[in-house]
Amino acid sequence: MSIRPSHEPLNSTFQLKTVSIDSLQTVSKTAVDLLEKCKKYSSGQKATKQNETSYQLYLGLLGNHLRRLVETHSMQEWKQMKGRIYSKFHQRRIQELTETGLNNFTSLFLCLALTADLEDVSTKLCGFYDMIEVNRQNVGKLTMTWKGMFALMLLYLERNMDVKFIATKITTAFSNICLEFEVFESDPGFRHSLWKLINVYLDGTQEIFDSSKDVCLSQYLLIGEGYSKLLKTCRNNEVPTVISGLQDIISKVRQTSLSDKRDVFNVTSGNFQQAEVFHNAVFCNIYPPVRDNCQSQTAQVQLADILAEISLLALDCKPEDYFTVMKLMLNCENINKNIVCRYLSHIVTVDNALDLLSSHMTNYQTALIQTWIRCAVLVPASSQQLQALNRASYVVPDEHDKIIFHVFKAIQNLYDKLENWKEKIELRDQVTDYVKDIHRHVTPFLQTFRPIETLSTAYSVIGYLIKCCANLLYVKSKPNCPLPDIINTMIVPHTLFKKDKPTSPVFLGIIRDHLHLFVSGLANLDFKRDPFIQRRLKDIVSIYLVKFWNSAGSTSSLVHPLVMSLKGSYGRQPVESSVSFRQYIFELVKETFMVISPTYNLPDNYQMSLYFTRDVINRTVNKEVIASDLCILVCPVLSIHLQCDSISTQHLCQTILQQMVEAGTSHPHVGSREIVGEQIMNFLSKFKKVKLNQAIKTLEKLPKSGNCYIQKILPRIEHVIVEYESFRGTGQDTKLRQTYHSLIGTFNS
Repeated sequence: MSIRPSHEPLNSTFQLKTVSIDSLQTVSKTAVDLLEKCKKYSSGQKATKQNETSYQLYLGLLGNHLRRLVETHSMQEWKQMKGRIYSKFHQRRIQELTETGLNNFTSLFLCLALTADLEDVSTKLCGFYDMIEVNRQNVGKLTMTWKGMFALMLLYLERNMDVKFIATKITTAFSNICLEFEVFESDPGFRHSLWKLINVYLDGTQEIFDSSKDVCLSQYLLIGEGYSKLLKTCRNNEVPTVISGLQDIISKVRQTSLSDKRDVFNVTSGNFQQAEVFHNAVFCNIYPPVRDNCQSQTAQVQLADILAEISLLALDCKPEDYFTVMKLMLNCENINKNIVCRYLSHIVTVDNALDLLSSHMTNYQTALIQTWIRCAVLVPASSQQLQALNRASYVVPDEHDKIIFHVFKAIQNLYDKLENWKEKIELRDQVTDYVKDIHRHVTPFLQTFRPIETLSTAYSVIGYLIKCCANLLYVKSKPNCPLPDIINTMIVPHTLFKKDKPTSPVFLGIIRDHLHLFVSGLANLDFKRDPFIQRRLKDIVSIYLVKFWNSAGSTSSLVHPLVMSLKGSYGRQPVESSVSFRQYIFELVKETFMVISPTYNLPDNYQMSLYFTRDVINRTVNKEVIASDLCILVCPVLSIHLQCDSISTQHLCQTILQQMVEAGTSHPHVGSREIVGEQIMNFLSKFKKVKLNQAIKTLEKLPKSGNCYIQKILPRIEHVIVEYESFRGTGQDTKLRQTYHSLIGTFNS
């Protein structure tokens, strides 16, 4: 050892000239460890263990001697001894002490404090500690002095004495170190040393509160502005270390207040004022930086735990602060939604926590539902935080991750069951209020298309909302209803119409997965008469029919979202509204991609319309539904067949025509011969001046089951031929008439 041997005079400075591994082992790890060792030295028991150092044996002897002085009330001798010890230490000698030397020095004074005058010794020891300079070289020494001060505070608490004097000193020192921690952020070596020192304070503070029976001895001073500085400076991986101890401290205070009918906050006990001061310290120094950290999208979810503890402490002690936190979590757009979920999962299970909100937030139930929906929109369904909130709110199984979808469905079912129109309007207004700004929560993510999982979750939840509740979210007479904003923001944003700006593949991927939900919702509205719905459906068809087949290819195994959106018409007995919407979509497809130009040019992307038609028909089980398609599509499909040169495309046209004609002839009451015949005549009329012969030949591509349609219009075809010949003025066209007779022969055979 480099301190003077224990057999040398008592006034030794115990200065270490060299630091060895053996000597470093004598430094106590925590304040509790340090105090317990000194209690052992001062207990009056003789040290006989071989591993006891001569210095420790000396402390035992000193303790025995001091104990006899106290027991015999020999105060004069104590004063003389105290004077000799104090006089041997001055600034230079204190500064020369190493960390191990300070450990021995502190042990000496703790032994004096344990057996003699605690206040006098602690004041002197803190005075000596003040002589140590705060610099890069002395971080290890400061670690030892802080352990010493925490050990003194523990001793004060054992004797039920106020710790204000020592707490003020160490809190000020901690605040200064936290400032250094921020200033030297770019110096990893020094920052690491400071972090070890900070951990001494964090551990010591927790030990103080763990040892406290109440909070009436100025313990609140330890929750000072240093914590505020530290939480503002901490890196993400350091935050849990800081807040876990704080959470335990706050929880300990709360539990103490409720256990064994002993109320720390009881006014009659004289503790309420100190407890309120403790709460104020927490709310002033801990809440602001925690609140700010919660606004980061990478924030640690453990922040929600301490926020909940702060809220529940305020609920017991100062309710207005509880309302402040709740309003922040329910109304602030910037708070990380994972933290909101976890926070609310703690709060909603606490008795009276929500009931008390009614006195300060008249619409708190609406705010809670809005927040829950916002979380469901922006937090992945697999998130433990969201599942915890769902369980706390609805008592659902752990694996239940789609409760939001069931809620939307239940709302729609309730709306459908209501018979009173006034009740329907009230429910509609209530639901509208819940989701009126839902599109705004998604807008920031649409600007960066990150994170993808969040965007995908948002589209999934909002898409299902539109699918289930579109008729609650859209009222033509109310311009501020939420559905138009949702569609305009999420499905057809203005950027899609800028041809010079490429569309993000991330956006297209998410739309591909969820577009069918939105279109299915629009199908429940008045698409035949409402201009807004008509415009948006036309935009959707014109933009996305092409984009997805271009990106995936016509042979892709992926199902086109517009094909999926017509799923309601594929079953054995589809409802009339589903069939009607299918026909409307086919009308849009025909108008956009299947109309031959006045110059007889094929429209752009006409192949996509054929792929779409093929996929829809192939998925349709009910032949009556396919028969209804014939009246809409027979003319444009024949026109494409005539004008295109691709054999594969012509074959596709024939396949589509065969399926539709066979369905139409087997269900003549659906696709009437008059309507289909009129459509075929429109096809001939369109080409009678330029390609009448080829047009009539094209009719031969119809399946023979279409004989009923051809036979019905043969006189009209003959009349068209005569008009054509008259128009030419060159007499009968032999070739044309041969083609006509060939048509007759084809369908008469």
